Amino acid sequence: MKQFLLFFFSFFLSVSIYASDGNYRFRSLSVDDGMPQNSPRCMVQDAYGYLWIGTESGLCRYNGYEFLVFKNEAENPQSLSNNYLNALAAFPNGDIIVGTDGSGLDWFNRESGTFTHFRKEVQCEADDRSNYIYSLLCAKNALYVGTANGIFVYDFFKQKLFHILQRETKEGEDFFHVIFELAIGKDGGVWVGSSTGLYRINPNDFSVIALPEEKSCFSNFLFYQNGAGMWVADREGGLYLHEDNDINEQQTRILQYFQGKSITSIQGDERYLWVSTNGDGLFKIDQVSGEISNIKASEEELRLKDNKLRSLLLDSNGVLFVGTHYSGLQILNTRSQPISSYRKDISGKHKFYPAGPICEGPDGKWYAGTNKGLYAINPEDLTCIHYEENVADPDALAMNMLTVLYVFGPDTLIVGTDGGLNMLNTRTGKMKRLRFQSKDGTELGYLSVWALQRSYDGSLWVGTWGEGLLNYNFRTDTWTQNSIGDDFPADNVLNIIEKPDHSLLLGTWGWGMLHFDPETKSCKSYGREEGLSDIIISMHLDPDGTIYAGSTDMGLFILNDDFAVKTHLSTKDGLTNNSILSMIADESGRLWLAGVNGLNAYEMETGIIHSYDFDDGLQSSEFSQWGTALCSDGSLLFSGVGGISHFHPDSLKETTFEPKVQFAGFSVFDRNISSENSRLIDKAIYENPQVNISYRERLIRFDVIAMNYANPGKTRYSYMLEGFDTTWTDLGHQRSIQFTSLPPGDYVLKVRASNDKGEWSTKISQLKIHVSPPFWKTWPFYIGVTVFLFIVVFTYIRMRERKLRKANRILEEKVQERTREVRQQKEIIEEKNKNILDSITYAKRIQEAILPAESMVHRLFPESFVFFRPKDIVSGDFYWFSESKDRKKVFFTAVDCTGHGVPGAFMTVFAYNLLSRAVNEKGMDSPAAILNFISSEIREMLWERYEGGNLRDGMDLALCMLDRENRTLKYSGAYNQLCLLTEGEMQEFKADKHPIGEPFKDGETYTEYSIQLEKGSRMYLFTDGLPDQFGGEKDKKFSSKRLKKLLLEISELPMQDQRKHVAETFEAWKGSREQIDDVLLMGVEW
Repeated sequence: MKQFLLFFFSFFLSVSIYASDGNYRFRSLSVDDGMPQNSPRCMVQDAYGYLWIGTESGLCRYNGYEFLVFKNEAENPQSLSNNYLNALAAFPNGDIIVGTDGSGLDWFNRESGTFTHFRKEVQCEADDRSNYIYSLLCAKNALYVGTANGIFVYDFFKQKLFHILQRETKEGEDFFHVIFELAIGKDGGVWVGSSTGLYRINPNDFSVIALPEEKSCFSNFLFYQNGAGMWVADREGGLYLHEDNDINEQQTRILQYFQGKSITSIQGDERYLWVSTNGDGLFKIDQVSGEISNIKASEEELRLKDNKLRSLLLDSNGVLFVGTHYSGLQILNTRSQPISSYRKDISGKHKFYPAGPICEGPDGKWYAGTNKGLYAINPEDLTCIHYEENVADPDALAMNMLTVLYVFGPDTLIVGTDGGLNMLNTRTGKMKRLRFQSKDGTELGYLSVWALQRSYDGSLWVGTWGEGLLNYNFRTDTWTQNSIGDDFPADNVLNIIEKPDHSLLLGTWGWGMLHFDPETKSCKSYGREEGLSDIIISMHLDPDGTIYAGSTDMGLFILNDDFAVKTHLSTKDGLTNNSILSMIADESGRLWLAGVNGLNAYEMETGIIHSYDFDDGLQSSEFSQWGTALCSDGSLLFSGVGGISHFHPDSLKETTFEPKVQFAGFSVFDRNISSENSRLIDKAIYENPQVNISYRERLIRFDVIAMNYANPGKTRYSYMLEGFDTTWTDLGHQRSIQFTSLPPGDYVLKVRASNDKGEWSTKISQLKIHVSPPFWKTWPFYIGVTVFLFIVVFTYIRMRERKLRKANRILEEKVQERTREVRQQKEIIEEKNKNILDSITYAKRIQEAILPAESMVHRLFPESFVFFRPKDIVSGDFYWFSESKDRKKVFFTAVDCTGHGVPGAFMTVFAYNLLSRAVNEKGMDSPAAILNFISSEIREMLWERYEGGNLRDGMDLALCMLDRENRTLKYSGAYNQLCLLTEGEMQEFKADKHPIGEPFKDGETYTEYSIQLEKGSRMYLFTDGLPDQFGGEKDKKFSSKRLKKLLLEISELPMQDQRKHVAETFEAWKGSREQIDDVLLMGVEW
């Protein structure tokens, strides 16, 4: 490095190489933004990244967003002692040392926000001069204070103050060492620039070594550069380098270029040196290329505002802060992308903005279209040739509004405008007009051209607005038109690509992408129905056949060679905008997408998207259609509303900056909390590892900040509260985090920030938060309550035991007495139950006695069965058989009386007697007449005698009369039906839905059926007990339908076998469930 520097300074700088002003963009801050005054005299950056600025009207702290101003307050002894400041230094803990102009030294305590004053008591001129502080240096072991009366050194370890380079007297006159600058060199020695020369202080014993007289100078400013040495600027405008070797053998080389320039500050890194001057602007020295750039003030936006500069500060992230004399603070990102942007030519006469289409011509020049014509720009010196419309020249530019440029041949550039088409010979500079003739041979004076493409046969494809797709044959000077009138679907063609098979890809407005075959005139449209946009304004065809299509509203579409959309990218996927006006592929596999809000580089192999905008050095964030071009050297051109941008894509650097978030403030219920005004924290929030709050603090807020002075507006923040959240919450650009009513517990608040590109930093700041619960939710309270409850319960139990023992004695006596009474009552009840049960059992015998004997049933019907299953001991169901006196007629019935058990049994006796009277005494043989008789008798004897006719006792029955002689069966029923089975077929005879005992309306009576029987016919009568029985797997009723199906299934069995099968089926269906009613089923065969 040393040999290179010697070569550099001896060769390059001896010839005073001077480079023109580059693409440097400054951000300006002034009193309008909150600064106390527009003349930053000194600057320092503290350990937390804050920028401190001393002015002639106070001190301010800048965090990238706003200023915090400190000034002298007459009534506040802890405020700044003097507003006119000369020097600043920062301690590792964030405290700031302030050197004032006449008021001594102020020490700012960051945690308390107060100033402590150190002022030399004035007893003579020397004392007064000691209070003028021009430089400060905070070293590892001591604080160095440079004044108008030498240096005061405070030894941190010995806690002693030393005064060196004090006033001296020569030949009876006093002279003072005015200390302008202090800097630490390679070996830790402190270099001193003063009014009497250059010195170095030994940091161990604070001894002073002066440079030899011939090498001394009036040294105003010092800067140590790693690998080079100590840079020294003198009062006469010289710039020196003291290289890193023995001081007695130092070889100092002067930079001749700065002779006569008033240098005010020096900053730098390992490669670049930045030098500010008072009147000549800012200089940048590139120690690799040997180039010196002079950046001067300009009235243009984002340029240096003042050539008179006072101070410089370069931070670790490459941000240069420039303090001016009158124009405030200027901020330059020295690590911005190597992008050059141009708005005008070298003369300033021709403006390249807003720029439309752009390309590199066959002659290596840049051709840029604007709304004022065409510019041919020499990139070497920014000189240009201007082409514009001229009504007097028929071959002049058709219109000044350019729309598209296309390199057609070695010396030919096709120029499309909003009013026609031109061909430019780039070698001779001559322009020729290409006039379009319609199909009828007339010349169209106006032609809006938007796309150009050379065909394989040497003709030119022209996409237009309003006239569709045109083709111009240079050899025959003829035009071919494809428009809506020619079965061509679109009149507005915005982009043309010719495929290897000579078919065309056309981007259109309104019809999406068209695939057009010029030979067959076949055309296929791909729009929204196929997953694309209806407006395709830019396209790129990759050699592998992949098609990239840019829309004005839906982002980027990536299609296979069969036009199937395989990928769709939009702002949701990382694009800066969904309007892609132009695209170009570079030589490294990146597809550059230019739109209305930024520039994207899409890596076609990996799918990674990179974003660039105005802050990266581009002409603006808005680009033009056809505003991209690939140059012969692999560099790229972009055009837009701000002019022209040029760079090589391989030179762009990915940012490595990772912002670190700091906790800048803490408030509870909107009251700022500090260690001095609250018990919640014991030190400043930025140093406090944990915050302890009570459940009563229901509204808390944390202010955070990440220092990114290059582009603070692009910094985003996100947080996650461990113990409460499981994902990160994006705050956007908001710098405060608020929580309401956090449940008691322990949490960890994690906060991170993004860099300029939106990439989240891996540097995560953490703060522990402990929310203490109310006392009634603490373990001591739980234990105390538990002990208290135990004592209460124990005492209660003991007292209760005493009462219980006493009560038990009394109870035992009562129990013995009650037991005797219960035994007596039990004996009485058992006796009564026995009598009742005996009565019921006797009633059962009586009921069984009135039922027909089995022998009688078999005599009347040899093939028959009766399945009778009472629910209780006695039954409300019964069956009855009788024979006429002449034995020609047989009566049989199945009766279901109201209720079951004892009440039902009484009704069966009553019903039995009525049936016997009707047949045996009155000689009735009509079932309907018998039912009418029984109904009348019940109504008379029960309903009308009791409770005014409200009694509802009765019965359901099915009554049959079999006439043996005529082989007929008569049937009548009240709710109970007859099932007749003949030769495997079942007939159902429905009963009347009219209860026994309720009178009919006028003229009505029970229905009587007369049925002619055949030999082997089987008749079945049953009550509702069997159909209504619950059972089966789903606990449902057996149902009449299932019963009839059962009878059909067993119809071929003998009648006694049928009874057995019915009994088994009933038991299986009922299972362990309770029988709900009396069950009766009878079957007889004729």
